[in-house]
Amino acid sequence: MTGKKLRKESKQILLEICIGILLYMLVGECIIFFLPQDTAPVAIGFFLGCLLSAGSMTHITYVTELTMDMHNQKAAEKYVTGRYFIRVGIWAVVLVVACFTEYLNMLAVFIGGFGIKVGAYLQPFIHHFLEWFLNGNKNKTKREGGE
Repeated sequence: MTGKKLRKESKQILLEICIGILLYMLVGECIIFFLPQDTAPVAIGFFLGCLLSAGSMTHITYVTELTMDMHNQKAAEKYVTGRYFIRVGIWAVVLVVACFTEYLNMLAVFIGGFGIKVGAYLQPFIHHFLEWFLNGNKNKTKREGGE
């Protein structure tokens, strides 16, 4: 598999996962809208968590593409580890800020962070839907019956 093909596929997968995160965010925000309490901190926290999920996935894809071009395995491992700690640090700072402010709900930020998991689980379905939606009946092959 060539580098250009991998990059094209990884960008497509990133788009599909981000669409899944967006769907998760829309459904979650609709559910939050019907909560009986003050929903502004919860909605903002959930939105921020989903935004951080999409940013984390984008950063993971970018780091993966950069390390694929590195020829030194030790340098690639150090690079990936350093970038991982940057992502974890950003998440930690946001969660600590959410813990000490009344404008963000920490639990909502944390639950919004699961958007990356939901997007990854929805990616195959979104991929098939986009293929069907963009290509329509063009790529359908007639299958013959048999054993």
